[in-house]
Amino acid sequence: MKINYLVLCILGMLMLSVSTVEAQQRKPASRTRVLDIDDMPKNVIKLNILSLAVGTVSGFYERVINEQMSFQLGASYTNISSDWILDVRYKGYTITPEFRYYLSSTEAPRGFYAAPFVRYRRSDVTGNITRDGREIPANGKISAYGAGLMVGGQWIIGRHFSLDAFVGPSLNARSIKVNTPDVTEKEFPVPNILGVFGLRAGITVGVAF
Repeated sequence: MKINYLVLCILGMLMLSVSTVEAQQRKPASRTRVLDIDDMPKNVIKLNILSLAVGTVSGFYERVINEQMSFQLGASYTNISSDWILDVRYKGYTITPEFRYYLSSTEAPRGFYAAPFVRYRRSDVTGNITRDGREIPANGKISAYGAGLMVGGQWIIGRHFSLDAFVGPSLNARSIKVNTPDVTEKEFPVPNILGVFGLRAGITVGVAF
Protein backbone atom coordinates (compact mmCIF):
# COMPACT_ATOMS: atom_id res chain seq x y z
CA MET A 1 0.00 0.00 0.00
CA LYS A 2 2.77 2.39 0.88
CA ILE A 3 4.48 1.69 -2.46
CA ASN A 4 1.22 2.24 -4.39
CA TYR A 5 0.62 5.48 -2.47
CA LEU A 6 4.15 6.68 -3.31
CA VAL A 7 3.67 5.85 -7.00
CA LEU A 8 0.40 7.77 -7.05
CA CYS A 9 2.08 10.80 -5.46
CA ILE A 10 4.90 10.74 -8.01
CA LEU A 11 2.45 10.43 -10.92
CA GLY A 12 0.40 13.28 -9.51
CA MET A 13 3.47 15.53 -9.24
CA LEU A 14 4.49 14.68 -12.81
CA MET A 15 1.02 15.48 -14.13
CA LEU A 16 1.04 18.79 -12.22
CA SER A 17 4.47 19.68 -13.62
CA VAL A 18 3.38 18.90 -17.19
CA SER A 19 0.23 20.99 -16.84
CA THR A 20 2.26 23.90 -15.42
CA VAL A 21 4.74 23.80 -18.32
CA GLU A 22 1.92 23.69 -20.87
CA ALA A 23 0.24 26.68 -19.21
CA GLN A 24 3.48 28.67 -19.34
CA GLN A 25 3.94 27.83 -23.01
CA ARG A 26 0.42 29.03 -23.80
CA LYS A 27 0.98 32.31 -21.88
CA PRO A 28 2.23 35.11 -24.24
CA ALA A 29 5.76 36.20 -23.46
CA SER A 30 6.21 39.84 -22.41
CA ARG A 31 8.31 41.84 -24.88
CA THR A 32 9.91 45.23 -24.76
CA ARG A 33 8.16 47.54 -27.20
CA VAL A 34 10.45 48.83 -29.98
CA LEU A 35 9.47 51.70 -32.27
CA ASP A 36 9.06 50.65 -35.90
CA ILE A 37 8.33 52.70 -39.00
CA ASP A 38 4.61 52.83 -38.20
CA ASP A 39 5.36 54.25 -34.75
CA MET A 40 7.90 56.87 -35.86
CA PRO A 41 6.66 60.45 -36.18
CA LYS A 42 6.10 61.71 -39.73
CA ASN A 43 6.31 65.44 -38.94
CA VAL A 44 8.83 67.59 -37.07
CA ILE A 45 8.49 71.31 -36.27
CA LYS A 46 11.70 72.87 -34.95
CA LEU A 47 13.50 76.10 -34.05
CA ASN A 48 17.14 76.95 -34.76
CA ILE A 49 18.56 78.06 -31.41
CA LEU A 50 21.88 79.20 -32.91
CA SER A 51 20.25 81.80 -35.15
CA LEU A 52 18.60 83.47 -32.15
CA ALA A 53 22.06 84.66 -31.06
CA VAL A 54 22.34 86.82 -34.21
CA GLY A 55 18.85 88.30 -34.14
CA THR A 56 17.22 85.79 -36.49
CA VAL A 57 14.15 83.66 -35.85
CA SER A 58 14.54 80.51 -37.95
CA GLY A 59 12.03 77.64 -38.04
CA PHE A 60 11.62 74.42 -40.03
CA TYR A 61 8.94 71.92 -40.94
CA GLU A 62 10.09 68.41 -41.92
CA ARG A 63 7.80 65.82 -43.50
CA VAL A 64 8.85 62.17 -43.86
CA ILE A 65 8.39 60.69 -47.34
CA ASN A 66 9.52 57.13 -46.63
CA GLU A 67 11.95 55.23 -44.40
CA GLN A 68 15.03 57.04 -45.77
CA MET A 69 13.78 60.33 -47.21
CA SER A 70 12.14 63.52 -46.07
CA PHE A 71 11.44 67.03 -47.31
CA GLN A 72 12.07 70.10 -45.15
CA LEU A 73 11.06 73.73 -45.60
CA GLY A 74 12.77 76.44 -43.59
CA ALA A 75 11.81 80.08 -43.11
CA SER A 76 13.50 82.84 -41.13
CA TYR A 77 13.09 86.50 -40.28
CA THR A 78 16.02 88.82 -39.51
CA ASN A 79 16.08 92.27 -37.92
CA ILE A 80 19.61 93.06 -36.77
CA SER A 81 22.15 95.86 -36.65
CA SER A 82 25.80 94.99 -37.29
CA ASP A 83 27.37 97.97 -35.53
CA TRP A 84 30.32 95.83 -34.53
CA ILE A 85 31.38 95.55 -38.18
CA LEU A 86 29.63 98.39 -40.03
CA ASP A 87 26.81 100.75 -39.20
CA VAL A 88 24.31 98.63 -41.13
CA ARG A 89 20.83 97.31 -40.34
CA TYR A 90 19.37 94.23 -41.99
CA LYS A 91 15.69 93.35 -42.10
CA GLY A 92 14.30 90.57 -44.25
CA TYR A 93 13.38 86.93 -44.72
CA THR A 94 14.85 83.68 -46.02
CA ILE A 95 13.21 80.60 -47.59
CA THR A 96 15.16 77.31 -47.61
CA PRO A 97 13.74 74.10 -49.16
CA GLU A 98 15.83 70.95 -48.73
CA PHE A 99 15.72 67.23 -49.40
CA ARG A 100 17.08 64.83 -46.79
CA TYR A 101 18.42 61.34 -47.38
CA TYR A 102 18.98 59.42 -44.14
CA LEU A 103 22.09 57.24 -44.16
CA SER A 104 21.56 55.37 -40.87
CA SER A 105 19.83 52.03 -40.43
CA THR A 106 17.17 53.76 -38.33
CA GLU A 107 14.07 55.15 -40.03
CA ALA A 108 13.58 58.80 -40.95
CA PRO A 109 13.37 61.30 -39.33
CA ARG A 110 16.17 60.10 -37.05
CA GLY A 111 19.80 59.31 -37.74
CA PHE A 112 22.55 60.80 -39.88
CA TYR A 113 21.69 62.34 -43.24
CA ALA A 114 22.91 64.26 -46.28
CA ALA A 115 20.76 67.14 -47.49
CA PRO A 116 21.05 69.22 -50.68
CA PHE A 117 19.27 72.56 -50.35
CA VAL A 118 18.50 75.82 -52.13
CA ARG A 119 18.00 79.20 -50.48
CA TYR A 120 16.50 82.56 -51.29
CA ARG A 121 17.10 85.64 -49.12
CA ARG A 122 15.53 89.07 -49.46
CA SER A 123 16.74 91.91 -47.20
CA ASP A 124 16.14 95.61 -46.75
CA VAL A 125 19.43 97.22 -45.78
CA THR A 126 20.18 100.69 -44.43
CA GLY A 127 23.56 102.20 -43.60
CA ASN A 128 25.90 105.11 -44.11
CA ILE A 129 28.58 105.64 -46.72
CA THR A 130 31.47 108.07 -46.36
CA ARG A 131 32.10 110.47 -49.22
CA ASP A 132 34.35 113.55 -49.13
CA GLY A 133 34.58 113.38 -45.36
CA ARG A 134 30.84 113.27 -44.75
CA GLU A 135 28.40 110.44 -44.13
CA ILE A 136 25.49 109.86 -46.50
CA PRO A 137 22.55 107.65 -45.43
CA ALA A 138 21.85 104.92 -47.97
CA ASN A 139 19.28 102.17 -48.30
CA GLY A 140 18.58 99.38 -50.72
CA LYS A 141 17.39 95.81 -51.24
CA ILE A 142 19.51 92.69 -51.51
CA SER A 143 18.33 89.50 -53.19
CA ALA A 144 20.58 86.49 -52.60
CA TYR A 145 20.37 83.00 -54.09
CA GLY A 146 22.29 79.94 -53.00
CA ALA A 147 22.59 76.16 -53.08
CA GLY A 148 24.62 73.70 -51.08
CA LEU A 149 24.95 70.37 -49.33
CA MET A 150 24.65 69.72 -45.61
CA VAL A 151 25.45 66.77 -43.40
CA GLY A 152 23.88 66.33 -40.01
CA GLY A 153 22.17 64.12 -37.49
CA GLN A 154 18.75 64.16 -35.90
CA TRP A 155 17.69 62.41 -32.71
CA ILE A 156 14.12 61.72 -31.63
CA ILE A 157 14.19 61.58 -27.84
CA GLY A 158 11.25 59.76 -26.34
CA ARG A 159 8.40 60.10 -28.81
CA HIS A 160 8.00 63.85 -29.30
CA PHE A 161 11.28 65.72 -28.73
CA SER A 162 13.77 66.30 -31.57
CA LEU A 163 17.37 67.49 -31.58
CA ASP A 164 19.03 68.25 -34.93
CA ALA A 165 22.55 69.51 -35.75
CA PHE A 166 23.82 70.29 -39.26
CA VAL A 167 26.60 72.04 -41.18
CA GLY A 168 27.54 72.43 -44.83
CA PRO A 169 28.99 74.70 -47.54
CA SER A 170 27.07 76.65 -50.15
CA LEU A 171 27.59 78.67 -53.32
CA ASN A 172 25.80 82.03 -53.47
CA ALA A 173 25.02 84.92 -55.77
CA ARG A 174 23.39 88.25 -54.97
CA SER A 175 22.05 91.39 -56.55
CA ILE A 176 21.67 94.85 -54.99
CA LYS A 177 19.12 97.51 -55.84
CA VAL A 178 20.15 100.86 -54.34
CA ASN A 179 17.27 103.22 -53.60
CA THR A 180 19.39 106.25 -52.63
CA PRO A 181 20.11 108.64 -55.54
CA ASP A 182 23.76 109.08 -56.59
CA VAL A 183 24.89 106.02 -54.58
CA THR A 184 26.33 103.13 -56.56
CA GLU A 185 26.33 99.42 -55.72
CA LYS A 186 30.09 99.51 -55.08
CA GLU A 187 29.60 102.23 -52.48
CA PHE A 188 26.75 100.44 -50.74
CA PRO A 189 27.92 99.51 -47.21
CA VAL A 190 27.38 95.74 -47.44
CA PRO A 191 30.63 94.07 -48.51
CA ASN A 192 30.48 90.53 -49.87
CA ILE A 193 33.25 89.21 -47.61
CA LEU A 194 33.10 85.52 -48.57
CA GLY A 195 32.29 86.13 -52.23
CA VAL A 196 30.36 83.22 -53.72
CA PHE A 197 31.10 80.90 -50.79
CA GLY A 198 28.96 80.46 -47.71
CA LEU A 199 28.48 78.21 -44.69
CA ARG A 200 25.19 77.01 -43.26
CA ALA A 201 25.03 75.59 -39.75
CA GLY A 202 22.53 75.18 -36.96
CA ILE A 203 21.25 73.34 -33.93
CA THR A 204 17.50 72.91 -33.67
CA VAL A 205 15.11 71.68 -31.03
CA GLY A 206 11.56 70.72 -31.87
CA VAL A 207 8.43 68.67 -31.53
CA ALA A 208 7.88 65.44 -33.48
CA PHE A 209 4.43 64.01 -34.11
